[in-house]
Amino acid sequence: MVVAPLQVAGETSPRHICIIQDITRRKEVERLLADSERNKSVLLSHLPGMAYRCEYDLDWTMRYVSAGCRDLTGYDAEDLLDNKRISYNSLIAPEYRDPIRTKWNSVLPHRASFRMDYEIITRDGVRKWVMEMGQGVFDAKGEVGSLEGIILDISEQKRYQDELTYRDEHDLLTGLLNRRYLERMLSQGPQDLILVSYNLSQIHRLSMTYGFRYSQNILQKVASALVLHSDELHRLFSTHEYRYVFVLSPPVDHGEVVAFCRDVSMTIGGILAVERIGWGVGVVDLKYEKSIEPSHILQNLLIASEHSLSRFDMDAKVVFYNEQMKASIEMENDIINELTEITRGVKSGRLFMNYQPIFDLKRKRITGFESLARLRTDSHGSISPTEFIRMAEKSKLIIPLGKLIIEKALHFLKRLEISGSNEIMVSINISSIQLLAKDFVNDLETMVERTQVDPRSIMLEITESMIATDFQAINIVLEQIRRLGIKVAIDDFGTGYSTLARERELQVDCLKIDKLFIDNLLFLSPQEAITGTSYPWPTNWGIVWSPKESNTDLSGSISRHTIVIWFKDI
Repeated sequence: MVVAPLQVAGETSPRHICIIQDITRRKEVERLLADSERNKSVLLSHLPGMAYRCEYDLDWTMRYVSAGCRDLTGYDAEDLLDNKRISYNSLIAPEYRDPIRTKWNSVLPHRASFRMDYEIITRDGVRKWVMEMGQGVFDAKGEVGSLEGIILDISEQKRYQDELTYRDEHDLLTGLLNRRYLERMLSQGPQDLILVSYNLSQIHRLSMTYGFRYSQNILQKVASALVLHSDELHRLFSTHEYRYVFVLSPPVDHGEVVAFCRDVSMTIGGILAVERIGWGVGVVDLKYEKSIEPSHILQNLLIASEHSLSRFDMDAKVVFYNEQMKASIEMENDIINELTEITRGVKSGRLFMNYQPIFDLKRKRITGFESLARLRTDSHGSISPTEFIRMAEKSKLIIPLGKLIIEKALHFLKRLEISGSNEIMVSINISSIQLLAKDFVNDLETMVERTQVDPRSIMLEITESMIATDFQAINIVLEQIRRLGIKVAIDDFGTGYSTLARERELQVDCLKIDKLFIDNLLFLSPQEAITGTSYPWPTNWGIVWSPKESNTDLSGSISRHTIVIWFKDI
């Protein structure tokens, strides 16, 4: 209601005029505006940053700054208004000032919104990442009157983003750049680079024996050693748990590559020698690569390093990739696929056994058989045992394949026992992966009980190199096997790194002396002999001859001072 005095000529009594207006709608609008201001105030007070309105000038002169200015910059809002104490442009990190102005100049002509991440330097000298979102305010003539928007603190988000980026591009165990980063680098187009891979896949068996943490510690030591050879021209990457790659920048010839590889091998050899671990060194020269696809390049690099992989060699051979290697790997994959089928019972007859007789020179009769696994594949015909056993170990198929081999040998032994040959022994070769596999002894005992053979007629053969890799763990398993009544032999004795004194500590029944060890046995004088009857060998050890394509009769030639159990490959 609005009331005002009304003066009328000739009238002596006072009069008033009154206007009564419905302002319900106006009151509602006022209430909404008040709520809006309150909400805006609440929003701005909780904003992780500040709202602003500024001039479109060189200093970004502030005309309005919200209270969040202090938390964001360390300055009060009044310090920035009209550049009273400092201009906002002075807070922007120097390297971002020109890019910010360029970005604003590009969006304003199109009346588009502005958005950019950059760093500011606070009053305390701390760098903060901020995200600015704003737009221009235009007058009736279309000229830029001012700018307004918000500036948010995104330092925490940037930290998370940087951490995610780091995890995406680095191997977390070693801190080295990873395969993804290398693939992105290689995908940038043809480059005159040489890639050198160090394949340490044999460390995997340390995990099986000593646990994951033990092998990880070895890998960290190797990575630290490899870093010593890394620089701008020799960039180091971790492309797999057991593989490291150096990227060599040109110009570099193959002779320099080989010299570099040998220097690196000498460095890591001191670490791996203690663990009896070998490694492979593969090289791919991108100048000769037909494919520029990163995955193909790294696959070829793996192929080359697999060809170089050795059991243990301080002077590991450097292998340069060629197309013949790829054909070899494809053949290996074919064989592994067939081995997989065999373990599943598909055409299991492709794996069969040959039984080599073991001849007792003293009694002049066969006292046993060594079971020898043979493979005849559909794709590549007959495959050497050393080849398909290596592939089976590499693919971890040796465990189910080994069970199949043991079962075949035990069924052969059962047939011998049924025929009345109760004193004949059957020996079976065992892989270290089999021997150290979980439940190996329990599975072996179950197979013996199922076939109902005499365990005393079974002998398991392990190689001396297996003992060198993990003496204690293997010895524990051997003791469990012998408790079942099964005998144990060390095969190829004399080719590994074990000493005679240590062999005596092993839970074994006999040694099979390698041919290299006894080639000159018949030509040595007693004074030149390594061992004699004075050595405290078990009294029940005897002399047995396992012939291979030989007509030589050694029964009258071997000295009584020669204490061995098997003669192999004579």
